[in-house]
Amino acid sequence: VYASRPGPGTGTQADPYSSLSSVLGAYRLSLKQSSPCRGTGKNGVDMGAALGTCDGDGSASRVVHVAPGTYPIVDFSPVHKVSLEGAGQEATVVEGTVSWLRTGWILSGLTVTGGSGGGVVVSSGKSPEIRDCTISENSGAGVNCNSSSPTLTNCIISGNHGFGVVCLGSGSTPTTLTDCTISENSYG
Repeated sequence: VYASRPGPGTGTQADPYSSLSSVLGAYRLSLKQSSPCRGTGKNGVDMGAALGTCDGDGSASRVVHVAPGTYPIVDFSPVHKVSLEGAGQEATVVEGTVSWLRTGWILSGLTVTGGSGGGVVVSSGKSPEIRDCTISENSGAGVNCNSSSPTLTNCIISGNHGFGVVCLGSGSTPTTLTDCTISENSYG
């Protein structure tokens, strides 16, 4: 993804997407020929994937490389096992809330700012990795990890209009913070 690229792009290295919504809008599910969901829906349609079938297994995960730039989002929720890798905390800025991170996802090398629902919201019971990120100037908590256990490494969480990191809920297991700075948030 390259913010200053004109036009939508095709997602290749030579012609990258210009927005995060473009890259996620292009991701669709299809069924393997041997899937038990083939033909078992109402009136014999395939269940769970409108795009038909594929010959082999899909990738276990995807990494979206985000070039330097500013990327506005509205309640961004990455699709299944998609990781975002920015070009560095100072270079790649995501404006909005990154929500519903799940186990197996990695958010790295970027700044999350301007989120109206907080900076980063982790799904209940999940354990994503957040590393080398700045999470600042969000409305609400910088990181909201209710009933979940993310791992944060080398992160700066500051200036949020709520808690820096809030982890509540009966299902919460320890959140791991390594070499992180949490400062100047409204509530710690």
